[in-house]
Amino acid sequence: MRTSPIERYVDAVCSAAAQHLGTPVGEGTVVVSAAERAGSTTAVAYPLGSRTIVWCAPELADRLLPLDGPTPLTAEQYVDAAEGLGGTFAAGGRNRLLVAKPPAMKTPVGRIVELDRDHRRDRSRIADFLAACPADDVDDAEIDIDDLDPVISVVIEGDERIVSFASARDWQFDPGFGDIGVLTHPEHRGRRLGAAAVSHIARRLQSAGRVPYYNHNDDNLGSQRIADVVGFETVTALIAMTFS
Repeated sequence: MRTSPIERYVDAVCSAAAQHLGTPVGEGTVVVSAAERAGSTTAVAYPLGSRTIVWCAPELADRLLPLDGPTPLTAEQYVDAAEGLGGTFAAGGRNRLLVAKPPAMKTPVGRIVELDRDHRRDRSRIADFLAACPADDVDDAEIDIDDLDPVISVVIEGDERIVSFASARDWQFDPGFGDIGVLTHPEHRGRRLGAAAVSHIARRLQSAGRVPYYNHNDDNLGSQRIADVVGFETVTALIAMTFS
């Protein structure tokens, strides 16, 4: 039987957790100590129906052990339980997948083109775009000129300036998913340029047999609108709690 993208997503998260635990993930809530999260004071919960996985740094694992149990915590229950252990709500978000074909979108300005991260001129144009955007927005979009994603689509206008940027890299738990990020210059927001760039990236991923993956914080309404317009479905909530 063919596995659906959502089932594959859940299997990938659970398989990654099982590798850290050294045992399969059963029903209920499990705290996963991940070495790559060392130094982080944030614990992130993935409610996955009959299973809830809480990812944390090794130094938080013992503190969060009371969360382990046969009952899968909902997002609200996780917040309440973590607060009882001294945690503070940091952020809520959504992990989303594109199962259907995205709409073919036209941009009100410019055109969509594909760039090569290893091409000198393309890198220069990307660097100019990032320099023109607020640094906090660049950080939130996780775009690094020294570590660009391999799949890049942009909206350009006028003198070939980039006004919206979308890119994708392998999702951390399964390279069959393309993890998409997007950033639009503040002066060009509200015109669906980001949605057009993301839709273009999504079609490229699907043509290569991959599943488009997108995540956003609940308070990032612009990013949420992009996901809604393109047609991404929510597969799970994410809840981040910080511990002092």
